[in-house]
Amino acid sequence: MPTRSAFAADLDDSALVLELAKQMDSDDSEDEEMQEYLLLSACEPALKRLRQEIGKEKLSISRLRREAEALGIEGDDMSWNVYSRFGFHLDGLEVVVPLLNPGDDFLTRNGHWFEFGEEAVLVLLRRFRTTDPLLALTKETGRNISAISEIVQYMVEHIHVK
Repeated sequence: MPTRSAFAADLDDSALVLELAKQMDSDDSEDEEMQEYLLLSACEPALKRLRQEIGKEKLSISRLRREAEALGIEGDDMSWNVYSRFGFHLDGLEVVVPLLNPGDDFLTRNGHWFEFGEEAVLVLLRRFRTTDPLLALTKETGRNISAISEIVQYMVEHIHVK
């Protein structure tokens, strides 16, 4: 999986376009305009950005409960999807989260702020249930890959010390 916004083929094409621009006669005004166009065209791959799709809502038990109820799961019903994603049913999460909770209002080493420890526990449980890359969790967790990585590390250290 590429980690850059420009692929090698794009960069090779840019190098060819730059070489073509160098070969043109810069004394001719029409060629000068074409050179400028070619130079801008060659720079285009460098202007692309690699972006993450971040979800609008952070993880919480109330969010999970609300989503389950929207699907008709209520009362004594249990969501297999929640169990599959977190390793616990919703009622079980309400027991586990307080046990692992690191407290509220804390920063990770690189400054990712977490208002609620509940979110940190849920991100940890979610991460431990998947082998997908962190990018696959950005929409679901409402966090970027850096924040997900750091909170998992923070929580592992918290549990180890606890």
